[in-house]
Amino acid sequence: MEKRKEILILGLGAIGSNVAKNLILADENLIINGIDKDRVEKRNLFTQVYRSRHVGQPKAVAFQMEIAEKTGMQPHGKFILTELKKSGLDYFNRLDLIIDCFDNWQSRIYAQEYAERMKCNILRLGFDFINDKPLATSLWNHKPEDSNYKGKTIDVCDLQEWSYWVAGVAGIFTGEVLNFIRRKSQRDLLIKNNFQIVEI
Repeated sequence: MEKRKEILILGLGAIGSNVAKNLILADENLIINGIDKDRVEKRNLFTQVYRSRHVGQPKAVAFQMEIAEKTGMQPHGKFILTELKKSGLDYFNRLDLIIDCFDNWQSRIYAQEYAERMKCNILRLGFDFINDKPLATSLWNHKPEDSNYKGKTIDVCDLQEWSYWVAGVAGIFTGEVLNFIRRKSQRDLLIKNNFQIVEI
């Protein structure tokens, strides 16, 4: 019997919570794990899987509760309230894929180093908001770029009017993960605000 594939999702926000939920529902043979150090805030409810009753709870705990309610069973993997540090994580012996959904540079550096130590692929997923329009990227095994930009940015994850776009992009990201698990496909993508997909 083939060993079940195990995935770790770093960050259970707008990208991570939706992709984790989609993967759990799409393939019961996958073991999906997740970490996040944050708690659910009211502003997260527009674009993340959480509900108003989860406000104030750790995202790792609230995510498990939401999946259990939706599916009638607990997720197969571990969902842990923790922060990824330079030393990495002690919870996993092996991983088939790390999905980096972090929104800050230092955490992305630690994610890259952790993937190298675990000797596994890393898929970096992210949102940007440029010229009043959102865009998303899906990048395989790329090192994070250091950004010195100190200006104020708009977080698309908190904007109610773009919630449909976040959900759609999470669906595209999920498809890319499943294509990797099933066919070893790796495509670097740019997804525009009109859902146009460009290979980069």
